[in-house]
Amino acid sequence: LLLYLIKRFSRKEIGSYKNLLTCFAIYDVFLCTIHGIFNPALKIVFVNPVFEGVLYSNSIPTVLQNRHISGAFYACFTLPFALMNLHFLYRYWTIKDSDRLVWFSKPRYFFASSVGHNIVPVAVEILRAEFLRVYEDDVVDGWLVLDHWRDGRLNVWAFVDLLVAFGKMGPSFCVATTLATLTYRRISNGKTLSLYTRASQMRILVAVCAQLIAQPSQIKYESNKAQ
Repeated sequence: LLLYLIKRFSRKEIGSYKNLLTCFAIYDVFLCTIHGIFNPALKIVFVNPVFEGVLYSNSIPTVLQNRHISGAFYACFTLPFALMNLHFLYRYWTIKDSDRLVWFSKPRYFFASSVGHNIVPVAVEILRAEFLRVYEDDVVDGWLVLDHWRDGRLNVWAFVDLLVAFGKMGPSFCVATTLATLTYRRISNGKTLSLYTRASQMRILVAVCAQLIAQPSQIKYESNKAQ
């Protein structure tokens, strides 16, 4: 429905912003699709000093339930936070410096990075045994283990990976909040903006802020539902 509304009723004044809205809508459809296909069930295991979660799928064959599939599934649900920051940046540049909006169409604007994880066999076996004891079920693969305190010593790389994993949401939220605040100030103090432009930009900003608040709530709801 949203894709139809974007295609049918978008005004020419919003320009390339229509493409950004389309990206959000398409990715939301993608997330709903993979969530429906996987039908995930998340269970958490605590074995001092290690804790880990294993992601079940109640739909796909057991042979496909491995750590690569689990990692890809988790990664898909972190992308909306990056898209949200791009959304706020677009809103800010629309008000502050509209000439920069052309950067969104340049190939060099986009980049990708990857971080490798070292799977710890000993930690995996400990967690598998504890999982079998608690849930009376065994998962051969699908584990993503970050054993940051091994044999009484700090495992630096695992600790760094752990900080990166837990640090994604916080900085993303801070960046989005900062851009939203700056955009609000620009709209409020924009003497060159017409009343119509100011009102329309403020409505869009409110809608984006509502989406920012809704995303963590939705992820928390889905996590509780899976457990």
